[in-house]
Amino acid sequence: MNAVYVVKAKRTVIGKKGGIHKKVSPEKLAAAVFSELGKALPVDGVIMGNAVGEGGNIARHSLLEAGFHPSVPGLTVDSQCGGGLEAIVTAARFIQAGAGDCYLAGGVESTSLEPARFRVGEKTPIPRASFAPADIGDPDMAASAESVAEEFRITRAQQDAYALESYRRAYEADLEGRFDEEKILAHQGIRDEGIRKLSERLVKRMPPLTMPSGTITAANSCEKSDGAAAVILMSEKACREAGVKPWLQFVDSVSAGDDPNYASISPIGAIQKLLYRNSLHIDAIGRMEFNEAYAAQLIACGKHIPLSFSRVNVSGGSLTLGHPYGASGAINVCRLFHELPRCNMKYGIATVGAAGGVGTAALFKKVSVT
Repeated sequence: MNAVYVVKAKRTVIGKKGGIHKKVSPEKLAAAVFSELGKALPVDGVIMGNAVGEGGNIARHSLLEAGFHPSVPGLTVDSQCGGGLEAIVTAARFIQAGAGDCYLAGGVESTSLEPARFRVGEKTPIPRASFAPADIGDPDMAASAESVAEEFRITRAQQDAYALESYRRAYEADLEGRFDEEKILAHQGIRDEGIRKLSERLVKRMPPLTMPSGTITAANSCEKSDGAAAVILMSEKACREAGVKPWLQFVDSVSAGDDPNYASISPIGAIQKLLYRNSLHIDAIGRMEFNEAYAAQLIACGKHIPLSFSRVNVSGGSLTLGHPYGASGAINVCRLFHELPRCNMKYGIATVGAAGGVGTAALFKKVSVT
């Protein structure tokens, strides 16, 4: 198989639903990233994740919006929260198989402009897509996270403590300017809208989201968000011809299914299989960017995988930065691209647990360690 390298990674600032990007269409969000990443490179194709857009192959729409030549094809992936990561993995597999040498891949979402959907003859909009057959169980993600918290005996206090730490990490990272290098030039210096100081008092006052006795709140779960992120993946041949010096290599990826009623823990199987297949122990992973849609999710996964939380979401995660569904997995890879150089270890993992109970984990390594 051909070796695959990530040579560039950028994202937009992440906005709240109804916030900074409320009037920006998803194809324009994606195009802003595309324009900065890939127009000077011989891109063989564009692959993008998207969950709640209007359809119509947003990858193709976005690349044309960005001014790419009409000969460049576009492919859109819907794996819900995992779409952005699956798009990057798909591009990497294409290069490994020799189908192309240079791909732009990532994800985009605008929850602010999510269209209402109606079944023929009905006047009430469909609240969301169905993730699984009703007889199996088709809870929304908050209810699934509540089930996880109950199953693994995760208290409200534990979740709130995790959320406070995530907010602290992101706030400090923002003050230090750690996010600027991963943002497109036009968005550098603009704070991701979810980042803020969060007091313990405020967190404790938040009401439960799903039921009076519940533990999932707006403080220990992510916000709906708008944003886009993408990376450039290239073969060794393409890097050489373009004069690009690679340093981050795609190694492998695994997707694994789990019970839709406990969708939040779906990354566990994917991470375990990924580590086993590559003869690695979790201690070899220097950085993990984990889509922390819910604090309960990370705590529960930590009960199955001995995660060192000093290496997981070191600058915060979706709890703080926000969760633009189809873009979140790509944001994780973008974050990993910029975080891994800050540690002296070789390997990093980007992982997402998606609605319906599908977990995806991708392994990357530095080309050289100094």
